[in-house]
Amino acid sequence: MREPIIFRKVPNIEVLQTCAQQHADIDAGFIEAFLILVHTSSELLNAGVEYFHEYGTSPARFGLMMQLHMNKEHSLSPSDLAERTGVTRATVTGLLDGLTRDGYIQRKPDPNDRRSQTVHLTAKAQSFLDGFLPGHFKRIQGLMENISDKEKKQLVSILTKILGNLSVLNRGPQPLSQKK
Repeated sequence: MREPIIFRKVPNIEVLQTCAQQHADIDAGFIEAFLILVHTSSELLNAGVEYFHEYGTSPARFGLMMQLHMNKEHSLSPSDLAERTGVTRATVTGLLDGLTRDGYIQRKPDPNDRRSQTVHLTAKAQSFLDGFLPGHFKRIQGLMENISDKEKKQLVSILTKILGNLSVLNRGPQPLSQKK
């Protein structure tokens, strides 16, 4: 698992503009927006980890339970869970071992494929989610409450565009003059 980058203080726009002046093709506003996005993401992740630990779980374990909860049968294969959560099958196996040990899931043979198994939420997990989700959703709503409906739509649109461009970060450094 990758360590999150933690920014405690984002450089102000004046500092970024000074740096950008040394490189003609750089827009300091883009860098500022990116750094604020990374800082916000980091703070959200840190707060989330602390919050989930208060309830005896983790964001990863919660994510698996939510994938099962949102599925109409409340069951999926381990490989489906890995694909839906974007983690390796080995990571999912470790998380499922802990959830099984704690009584939140059961593994059952897949009726359609004897070599496979399906993962099911238990009554204990359903009870946990029924008690946890209303407060969790209220907490998220409180975080977002001063954002208008129009701003929420813009935020979703902007973040979706950023996700679509994420592959740019996986490429090696390129001179800015070679932009598409």
